[in-house]
Amino acid sequence: SGVLPRCRSLAWRRALRVLLAVSFALFPVKRLSDLVNSRKNLHDMAEALEREAPLAGRVASHNRYRESFYLSYFLGVPYYGHTERVPPEEIPGRLNALGVDYYFLWNDYDLPAGARQPVPAFLDGHGEVAAGRFPELRIFRLRPE
Repeated sequence: SGVLPRCRSLAWRRALRVLLAVSFALFPVKRLSDLVNSRKNLHDMAEALEREAPLAGRVASHNRYRESFYLSYFLGVPYYGHTERVPPEEIPGRLNALGVDYYFLWNDYDLPAGARQPVPAFLDGHGEVAAGRFPELRIFRLRPE
């Protein structure tokens, strides 16, 4: 004889099993519903880029690893990571060694509305793809076409 009474009714036992199963399913279902269309803005951005200035080649970014990864995926181009923690003087050599063709320069999250991310010196002289099209992203071509 334990602290809790035993449930002898088959209907009660089934109801408790269903309740237990539902309680474990709630979080995953909620999480999945939260993720539906969560990257739609990046998919729309990729479609606009495909129409206006299709990218073909390797991509790296200044920051925002996750957004860059998804955007590259939607564009069908390989993503080689971000340079956020790389010393500025080493970035051009690393990008060149990897054969990176395009560089994503995202606005930092803490920039005031309407402000643009300052362009690093190593991007001087490199052409911008779809210039001014995306307020939070600038794309630079690192290699000639």
